[in-house]
Formats: sequence, structure tokens, C-alpha cells
Amino acid sequence: MRGDDVVIQRGLLTRHTVVVPMQRIQNVSIHRNVLRSVLKLSSVTVALSAAHGSDDDGDSGSIDLIPVIRDRELYAVISHILPKWHIAQPRLKHTARGLLRYMLLIPLEITALLCLALIGIAVFTQHMWMLWLVLPSVLLGGLWCVFRLMKSRCEGYEILDDEHIVIGGASGFTMFTLFTKRSRIQTVDRYTTPLRMRADVEKLIMPLFAFGKDTRIRLSALKTTQAEQLAHWATHTNSR
Repeated sequence: MRGDDVVIQRGLLTRHTVVVPMQRIQNVSIHRNVLRSVLKLSSVTVALSAAHGSDDDGDSGSIDLIPVIRDRELYAVISHILPKWHIAQPRLKHTARGLLRYMLLIPLEITALLCLALIGIAVFTQHMWMLWLVLPSVLLGGLWCVFRLMKSRCEGYEILDDEHIVIGGASGFTMFTLFTKRSRIQTVDRYTTPLRMRADVEKLIMPLFAFGKDTRIRLSALKTTQAEQLAHWATHTNSR
């Protein structure tokens, strides 16, 4: 720290110094893949607004604030570097736990339909070699289900105050925790289907004015009451 600026220095033979004004930091994201999760390691990235001291809609880039750090030191170090963000270990409301069937329904349906279509075409056209395509289809469908399982374990949120929120999620084999501001949210998009509607289950997406890895808040399955709370927070003040 140097005044209201964050100073990042890297390199051994060639020293590279980056000075980031605190006002330009819009998002703080913590990432870890499966291997790093086993080793208890994470990385921290910040997204920056385009104009110094402003909160306009453009963003110029993102910076790796901490390339690698042990999890037991993670939040203490971030809170020391970015004290104005009040970052601490979040207590997420995990939105998709207990809603696994809604997470896996589409991957399982599409995989089953694709396999049945391949088998039908192979039998009807007498091109039995096409049956070999069933195996990669099952493998891809299984991988899709694994990604959805990771989302169901990781997705959640915690409203910190009238301006800040933390979101948990997963993208591929990477898990992340995103700290962002209400002013970064562009819109609140809620989706449901007749099957989900009967169970009061929705999907919620909030695109962000952001540049880099995390450009939207996405919760794949959550209860309608939770979606309403998030939508109200994003569009009103004093909504915690």
C-alpha cells in the first residue's frame, strides 16, 4: 500500500512495478482449480475501471494481484492490501444444494437423446460403425454433469452491505469467489421453466460492467425467494 494506491512488484532480474489506484478496483476474484484446491492454494485477480476516480461503464483490464497464496493466509493478506473492501471469509448461502435434479436434468436429457439418435440412425442406415460415437457422447455428457455438480457445490451468495456482495461459483474445473459492487451490475435476468416454476426454482444472471474472467454473476438454480432478494438488492438500497 502507498496512500490510496496498491503497489505490485514482480520479477527478480527485471523489476516490474504496477501502481493501481484503489478507486479503480471494481471486482476482486479468488480462483482455484481442482489441483490447487487439494494443495490449499489460490490466486487473486482484480478488475479495474477505465477512468481514474470514476465509476463509468467501461473497463480497461484486470491484474493478477496475488498469483499464488496459501488459503490459510488468503483473507488476512487481501484485507491488509484492500482494507476498504472489508474482505473476509464469506458465509455463502449455497443456492443449488438440494436442487441437484434441476442442475442435471438438461445434461442427462440431451445426452440420452443424442445416444438414442445415434443408435437409431446406425440401425436404420445399417451404418453400425456409428455406434462407436455413443461412447464419446456418453463421456462428454458425463463431463458436462461433473461441471454441473461442481456448480451445485460452489454456487452461492452473501450480501455484505448495500453496495458489496460476494458470489461463489465454478467454471469448468475452476472454482471462484467473486467480491463485487452493486454499481457494477448491469441488469438482473431471471429465467424459469414450467417444471422449475412448480417448485419455485429459477436461474439468475446479472451481467457486470467488468473485463476479464468474471463478467457476470450466474446462479444456475435457486429458490424464488432468494432470486427476489438478490433482484431487490441489485435495484434498491437498504435491502440487506
